[in-house]
Amino acid sequence: MKNTFLALMVLFTTTLRAQTTFTGKIDYQMEYKAKLEEGLGMMTMMLPTKETLFISGDKAKVIQESTFGKNIFIKDVLNDTTLVYIEMMGQKFQLLLSQEQINKQFTFFKPINIEYTSGKKLISKQVCKRALINYGDSISPCEVYYIPDVKNSAYPMFGDLNGLPLSFTLDQEEFLVTKTALLITKQKVADAEFQPLSGYTAKTPEELQALFKGFGGN
Repeated sequence: MKNTFLALMVLFTTTLRAQTTFTGKIDYQMEYKAKLEEGLGMMTMMLPTKETLFISGDKAKVIQESTFGKNIFIKDVLNDTTLVYIEMMGQKFQLLLSQEQINKQFTFFKPINIEYTSGKKLISKQVCKRALINYGDSISPCEVYYIPDVKNSAYPMFGDLNGLPLSFTLDQEEFLVTKTALLITKQKVADAEFQPLSGYTAKTPEELQALFKGFGGN
């Protein structure tokens, strides 16, 4: 995969968009399936397997955990900013990823149409409806299970989907990633959760990509 580290960081930041009809947190699990015979190799160590999403008003925060370390994303919709923090191998970095870079990647996931189906599935004690998000020839359709009673999706790559996704599978260049909600908690989220973090060394995507290569990545 070209620019593996940057591609993964941009992929996960495109899932962030705050919304106003749900306040609380959602715990997800993430699973991966390699598309190539050689598998995912060392990439497996950096791919997150757990994710916690905090949402309050126009702000959102994601904390992802992997064998490699931890990723933290803080999104402020009103100010159109996304802060990215990475902890790996005992080191702490702030990724200098511009909103322009994120927006450019988001256009790749711009839905052409949404196909609502009659399918249903019980996820985390919630009855979810099924939809297919079509992106055209550039990317395979994405299967989504969502709760319709929570309007305005937290995931901009699903366009105007009428609900909050609790499970979906994305087709990437080298793997399929499936994200599924395990626990939904409606609660107040303190403003402190969305404040910038301290103690992190600033790095460009290229610098982090070079560092990742040093650990055996591509």
